[in-house]
Amino acid sequence: MSFKKTDQIIDELAERLFIVEGEVTDLLTSETMQNLNANMQTTTGAIAVGSALVGQIGNAALASFAASDEGIEVSDFAIEVTDKSNQKHYFKGCFPVVIFKKGDMVKVIAEPLSDQNKYAYASAIIDQKNNYIWTAQQVFKGRLRYRIFGIKLFGIMGGGALLIGIITVSFMGAFNSLLENYMILTILTILIAFIFMGWRVGASFDEQSIELEAILKKLGFNKPSMASLNDFSVSSVNRKNKIKMNEYPDRWEQYTYRLDLAKKYDEEKYGKKRIK
Repeated sequence: MSFKKTDQIIDELAERLFIVEGEVTDLLTSETMQNLNANMQTTTGAIAVGSALVGQIGNAALASFAASDEGIEVSDFAIEVTDKSNQKHYFKGCFPVVIFKKGDMVKVIAEPLSDQNKYAYASAIIDQKNNYIWTAQQVFKGRLRYRIFGIKLFGIMGGGALLIGIITVSFMGAFNSLLENYMILTILTILIAFIFMGWRVGASFDEQSIELEAILKKLGFNKPSMASLNDFSVSSVNRKNKIKMNEYPDRWEQYTYRLDLAKKYDEEKYGKKRIK
């Protein structure tokens, strides 16, 4: 998909997104439902934890919460947020981790669903106290970042394969043949082919990139296409600051991102003041 086309899709999605700020006054997660509902009785479980979300979200939407997704480490959730006007808003989403809880002050970036639904899809949630942001699985890199990653990966693979070939030919005593024009052209063609494959692999993540870029555009980022929230995960920041941590970071540290640092980096590198 061309950049011009995806730019249009991002603009349209950013227009649809809306932001709600308030307190988490009710929360259901897949872990909660699984613990309380060994027999898959979703409605009973919601009542058991005293949640009114089942009435707002609906049995069908909550049914997946009690299901076991073996091998897929994500958590479905339903959340009620009460704003300053005491109006209640309902959202459903699926993040790699859910560590926000009742009583937290949050900002929800959401996409409205059909008019028949009483709830919206939570694209991202921000913890206003700690400046943490959570997004869906693989929603942490912009389009250019994914493409650069793909080009680097396949560039290394292609370069490695060519290097092995050159070393092999050299041992065979035919190194001079590599200097022939047709061989140089062949090598360049192979490198270009690997770079193109890397670009295409990066482009395969456009769906996730579009969602992230729309979220960041809504939050006022200057260049969402170059964003990489992964660089600002709690584990990455701790490692950069040489804070003592476990060899293998906890899952929440890998999928909880520092929005304030990401925003600061974007402003310093791509902001209007720097451009001037």
